[in-house]
Amino acid sequence: MYDFMSKHVRDLLIALWSGVLTLLLVAPLNAAPEPNYRARLVAAFHLQMTVTELSVPEFTPGECTLQGTVVRVFRARVGDLEEGDEISVPFPCDVNQGDSLYQDLPDPDEIAAASFIEVFLDPGEFSEYVMSEGQYMVIKGPTQDPLCQTEKAGVSC
Repeated sequence: MYDFMSKHVRDLLIALWSGVLTLLLVAPLNAAPEPNYRARLVAAFHLQMTVTELSVPEFTPGECTLQGTVVRVFRARVGDLEEGDEISVPFPCDVNQGDSLYQDLPDPDEIAAASFIEVFLDPGEFSEYVMSEGQYMVIKGPTQDPLCQTEKAGVSC
């Protein structure tokens, strides 16, 4: 009986481990890019905004444009960006995250489904703002404190 239980326990553990590995390998395919702590620390702006519209090009990879309203400003090193400002943010994007060479690009499907995002911006060359190296995070709603991950960089946002 002991051998019978051991085999079932072993099979169960193998099945659970396989499931965990599958989740770890599949989950990031449709998520925001991995945190780039350097980009987050040096970005000119760190804010939360609504997602009111997202324009996606006919063919991707390409340039998407996010439109929304600033609801919280955590950092504004240049300019006078304030809560309530309507902004437009172009960024390179790709809709085929799982099959693409461009898996580091923001996923427009994830952003389009969001109501709010926390994002890092820099002044743009051809537009007022650009996403700082694709650094964003979908959030449920505005918060008093930033939700971004920067603890690996040794500082808080």
